Amino acid sequence: NMKKILLMLSLAIMFSCEDENEDSGSGSNAPLLGKWNMTSMGDYENANCSGNVDNSGWAFMQSFFSQSLEFKSDGTVAMSISAFGINSTLPGTWTEDKDQFCLMGDCIDFTINGDKLSYNEQSEAYCEDSSGNETGETTQSSCESAGNDWYPASCALNEFTKE
Repeated sequence: NMKKILLMLSLAIMFSCEDENEDSGSGSNAPLLGKWNMTSMGDYENANCSGNVDNSGWAFMQSFFSQSLEFKSDGTVAMSISAFGINSTLPGTWTEDKDQFCLMGDCIDFTINGDKLSYNEQSEAYCEDSSGNETGETTQSSCESAGNDWYPASCALNEFTKE
């Protein structure tokens, strides 16, 4: 379920470790600077981020979800997320010589191709009870035997276009 994966991604980023400061670059990465708006999201066929990407749910998701990244010349980045009318901004850092940004301790590798920035987000398999709480079951059979819902490992492609 793409909506559930997207919300899990947002929550995982928001509630992970505290921000780690990185040295900021001195500034010739002009193509990265500025605001990037999410323009597509989809799940790869395979959990190892390979195969075709199914982004058929993106059009529906756009009605209640938006996300942007803003890279500044001082080495800071802000990820703004709006979902179901709730807005939040996550502060982070980026360095001139690395194709990655870090939010709350998690660093994410990205690629830029023209006016498109993209990154993969992998999620491990997990089991959830009817209240939406993750359980201790580590296999699909034990999870489903306990009457819970199993969510297999997955990988999502997140794409942004420069504003």
